[in-house]
Amino acid sequence: MDQRLLKYNGRFSSAEKTLNDKENHHHCTTRFIELANELKNGGYDRKLVSAALMSASGIYATYMAAGNSGALEPSGVDKVAALYRKNLEHIQDRKKEEVLAQQKATPDQPE
Repeated sequence: MDQRLLKYNGRFSSAEKTLNDKENHHHCTTRFIELANELKNGGYDRKLVSAALMSASGIYATYMAAGNSGALEPSGVDKVAALYRKNLEHIQDRKKEEVLAQQKATPDQPE
């Protein structure tokens, strides 16, 4: 088993727990992207892969909130949708920061 996926058992400081959580989050996110790219490279359409990844995420979010035999009430759907929106906004902010940093690092070339 990948050591990064092992749960800490309370032996770390809160700063280390946060760092470990971030590392684990990054690792899991990277694995999902790798799988999505694998499917795309295997001939599946990117839109289909994206839709399937979104469906899988929604199914898992429902499982996390309601268990295997439950379903979300409309208020639960609203809460999950708000979390998705917040996460997507965060991702877009980071992407914009990356683009600006790249633009600063690579000044326009004179023509």
